[in-house]
Order: sequence, then structure tokens, then C-alpha cells
Amino acid sequence: MGGVFLEQNEGNTVKLPPSITFAETPDSIPIVTINQILPSGSGVVTGSGPAQVTSSLTSITETPLIVGNNTRSVNITVRAANTNAALMWLQYFNNSAAQAGFSPSIYTSRAVGVDSFIFIRPDPKIYGVRLSMNQVNVNMAIQSAAPSVAG
Repeated sequence: MGGVFLEQNEGNTVKLPPSITFAETPDSIPIVTINQILPSGSGVVTGSGPAQVTSSLTSITETPLIVGNNTRSVNITVRAANTNAALMWLQYFNNSAAQAGFSPSIYTSRAVGVDSFIFIRPDPKIYGVRLSMNQVNVNMAIQSAAPSVAG
């Protein structure tokens, strides 16, 4: 999902957030945005030595959904590579929900083994969540990063 997590002896932290974001409208409606990253491009590097990967954003396309509050709840579950990664996802979900201003009463989050999830449901009787999705096209290239030799 595009996130970069740093795992060290002192603990784990999110270095680059995943492509899932939370926000809240002025009238306390939770907004969940999921960006689908679609990489394209190619490159070949032979031999040994450093390589450089570059990327450029080519387009962002909103995936059509019903405008406004369009779902009663959102459940995002991530199956991570290991329990430490699952705990990092849980930390990301909790920090992002808190930063968005979500009341703890509208969401539940947990890590169980290698799975982490957040379940957002402000009021089960109404469509009280605004879910949106975007397709993000990124062109990527790989090339040798060897220093140039002056003559």
C-alpha cells in the first residue's frame, strides 16, 4: 500500500504513510480515502554497483462513487509479512484516526497475529462515512547510479 515502516531496536515508526488517509468534515463525518498506486515503466541495470529508482506522478483519477456520505462503515484489514509489521499498521491506523479527529467511539482497531484492521462505524443506522478512491499512476525508471569518470 505504499507505506515505508522503519523497524529498529528502539521501536517501530512510519517513515512514509501508506496510501490510506483519514479526515473529518466540519460536521464530524469521517472521510476515508484510499489511493490505488499503479506503477508503470521499466529499466534494466546489469553488473554490480548502486542503482537509482526515479518516479514521477503521471495522473490521479477519482474512481466514481456516490457523492457525499456513501457507506455505513469501512473495514480496512491488512495482512502483513510478520507480527511486527502488523503492529506498525495498527500504530498507523490509530495515529491517523487520532490526527483526523476521530472520536474513539466511532472506530475499533486491533492487531491479531499478522493481521491489522480498523473498523470505522459512526452510526449503524445512517450512511455516516464518506469513502473515496483514487487511481494514482506513477511512471518509474531504474538506472545505474555509478559516478561519472572525468578524463
